[in-house]
Amino acid sequence: MIDVRLRILARQDRPNAYLNFSQAAGADLAHAEMLVGMGRIEDAVEYGIEHLSDPNSLLSLAQTLREHGHTDAAFTVAEHGLTVEEYGTDALAEWLRDRAASAGEDSLALEAAITAFETSPSVSAFEAVEELAADNWETIKTDLLEYLRTEQLGGGTAARAAEVFIHESEYDDAITLAKRSAGPVSSNPSSRQ
Repeated sequence: MIDVRLRILARQDRPNAYLNFSQAAGADLAHAEMLVGMGRIEDAVEYGIEHLSDPNSLLSLAQTLREHGHTDAAFTVAEHGLTVEEYGTDALAEWLRDRAASAGEDSLALEAAITAFETSPSVSAFEAVEELAADNWETIKTDLLEYLRTEQLGGGTAARAAEVFIHESEYDDAITLAKRSAGPVSSNPSSRQ
């Protein structure tokens, strides 16, 4: 119902009514994106950082800002999104990593690459960090491998992390991770039937 009302207000070209309604209805992403559409970029960034709390919404706002030619503002929103502790941060971090790298923002790209790896470890994410780390690779690699050793990883995440250890010929760590993520195994042979 809220989306329908917002579409009607947008179609009627009533941006102030749209802003009032979206704010009252708690449609924070729609509100921030309308601010972008109105050219109120600073307000959109401020509102997004203050009101959006999930990485997917922050990614959407960052994409909207970039589509409207405001790359620095998009990076500001996306960088804030790296601090949000919620499922979905990996997609935002990957987006920021790739865009920042192509814009020559190496430090930001590296920060995003590390976050992407930590939220969703994989060989490809590991290699992306390596590519951006340049001379700092050995130190960062040590930190990333230690992160995998100490984090409680399960399921598919643990399997992808084990692949990183195998990629780095750290076979003992891969086995330890596999055992740790599998949990305790019963030693009673009759329980395996």
